[in-house]
Amino acid sequence: MQIQPAKAARLICDIIHQLCFYLIFTSQIAKKNVTLAKKATDIDMEEYVWGFVRSCFESFEITYWLEGQLACVAVCDLGRNSVSAVYTFFDPELRSASVGTYSILKQIEFCQRRNLKFLYLGYYVAESPHMKYKSRFKPNQRLIDGQWKTFG
Repeated sequence: MQIQPAKAARLICDIIHQLCFYLIFTSQIAKKNVTLAKKATDIDMEEYVWGFVRSCFESFEITYWLEGQLACVAVCDLGRNSVSAVYTFFDPELRSASVGTYSILKQIEFCQRRNLKFLYLGYYVAESPHMKYKSRFKPNQRLIDGQWKTFG
């Protein structure tokens, strides 16, 4: 397989762009949380690159800004007729602002503008209070015991 120079340049620019977002956002958050210890669920630069930048899909980010500061990043994958909400991370000071819900609403709007049929909200664990907001979007489908079930 041969990569065209323009395609390679675009790929490099995309990787640099995503790394810059990671660095800006994590440095802003680090300034606010200098006393917080790293948790087992935190990711570093290498994990970010392998998890979100080096994707086999056409990935993109939706960024949300508040008073000139980066407040939230939603990493998404674009499919032929869908968007997959891969991961959303945000300033922990905005935890009570329903940023995840707002992001889903913006992703729905994105799908509607582009006539995309589906929005995949990612993993949903019913027992997780952090994921509860996803169940409020209906109709939705969940894979339960190997079968897709529709809710709402």
